[in-house]
Amino acid sequence: MPDKETLERAREDAREGKSPSTQAGEFVREEMDHIREGKHGAASTKQAIAIGLSKARRAGVKLPPPGKRKVSAKTSAQAERDSRKGHSHSRRKPSAKRSRATTAALKKEGHRAASRSSLSKQARSAARQRGSAARRSSALKAVRTKGARGRSQAARKAAPTRSRARTNSKFMLTESRRASDGHMKEILLRFVVGGAVVSVFALLGDLLKPKSFAGLFGAAPSVALATLALTASKQGKEYASLEARSMLIGAVALFFYALVVSRLLIRRKLPVLPVTGMCMALWFACAFGCWYAVVR
Repeated sequence: MPDKETLERAREDAREGKSPSTQAGEFVREEMDHIREGKHGAASTKQAIAIGLSKARRAGVKLPPPGKRKVSAKTSAQAERDSRKGHSHSRRKPSAKRSRATTAALKKEGHRAASRSSLSKQARSAARQRGSAARRSSALKAVRTKGARGRSQAARKAAPTRSRARTNSKFMLTESRRASDGHMKEILLRFVVGGAVVSVFALLGDLLKPKSFAGLFGAAPSVALATLALTASKQGKEYASLEARSMLIGAVALFFYALVVSRLLIRRKLPVLPVTGMCMALWFACAFGCWYAVVR
């Protein structure tokens, strides 16, 4: 049986002209309070809501039964029986044995059905099933039935939430801008350091002889060295080691790419642009194959 306070609140809602669903909400809230207080549990949020709606119908709330397409035939028949029970004005008390068995079964269930996350998940699921037109109709109906006092309370309750949402959005925007600025600075620093290392290696190549040996310094991984140095300073040695392994795989793929391209250009005398373009597929396959086999 519902509490006397719940019955009084539902009758007050009826006197104020509020909808049957609003009146039934008092019984659903009572069930959620009972679950949070530990009086009993529920298998799911849907079950807790169904218990509250059943109490509302048995208390005489003119809540229409759900559509037969939305619920099972058993649930629809139970809702109709509850409605007949609420309007029959019968003084017959419910079975004490059945009530004790129901309470004992509910006490074995958990209490997460009344948590904020479960209620929020259930509300989002129900809203998605109803569609935008039904949600708009419910909102307009709620505005009519709340009254001036209810609308004022709802507005005051929503104001802090909106304020926090605006504050969070501004904070996220500021953080994203800072991250973007930091990323651009890191890229510019890599270019500067990489360019400086390239210049040093080029100078060494001019000073050394023979030129075939000096050409090795022109192919030195200057940008890779700059990238690893910056990564180690910011992300740590473990992250830098992962990037170094990826670079080694890229170097192996580049070796096979250069080997095939040089042989095709020197021995077959093929055009440069088609050969280099077609061999990019070889580099791609080799690089990602090694990555899949080693790093991943």
